Amino acid sequence: MNIILPNEVHGKAEEITQWIKKEKNVKLVNRLNAIRLLIMGIKQFVQ
Repeated sequence: MNIILPNEVHGKAEEITQWIKKEKNVKLVNRLNAIRLLIMGIKQFVQ
């Protein structure tokens, strides 16, 4: 698996959102969503 860092080097939040919509791997979707939220400045997750 490639390393995806939580910054805009690997895509902006909008680009990651589009990637999430196309992705079928649930683990990767969760990871991408966490990275997207970090890029947007949201640091706390409610579970």
